[in-house]
Amino acid sequence: MRVSEIAISDAEIGTLYFVSSKRAKHLNIRINSDESVRIAVPHGVSLASAKSFVEIHRGWILNHQQLVRSYASHTDQILTTLPANENAAKEFLLSRITTLAGQYHFEVRRVSFRRQRTRWGSCSRQNNISLNLKIAALPNHLQDYILLHELVHTKVKNHGPRFWQSLNDLTEDRARFLAKELKKYRLI
Repeated sequence: MRVSEIAISDAEIGTLYFVSSKRAKHLNIRINSDESVRIAVPHGVSLASAKSFVEIHRGWILNHQQLVRSYASHTDQILTTLPANENAAKEFLLSRITTLAGQYHFEVRRVSFRRQRTRWGSCSRQNNISLNLKIAALPNHLQDYILLHELVHTKVKNHGPRFWQSLNDLTEDRARFLAKELKKYRLI
């Protein structure tokens, strides 16, 4: 049976949306913020194959639905001020990024700190990383996510599939969820 857009209810997972995709090259799964599951089905792949794919990844789906639930409980926060002790924040972030770079074999030329209103960080073509001091006000797991994000840019200079796969490898397949959680913190 061919897929165009089919919704199927699963007692354990909830609603599964199988959607034909001309752009998809492989079957892929996305967990929506309402915990429903979207499966992109490439042209030529049957519904039976897509269902089988879901069964193989059932544990992953349930785990990531739980992550979505836990992230949904956080409320938006606005970070308006810099940390009280800027020097301590710089030392901490520099120490942490140096540790992560060594642990995962990234080469960083220089780390600088800025008071930015729109970006958490950036990485230049020369592997100079610039960090927003407000990172120090975030929960530790989001601090590490931003630092790892910039470190991955020392090897992959864009946000393509290779970048996200590398970041997923470092965050236990949680990169997209951490990115979504980070959006709850806004810079001003």
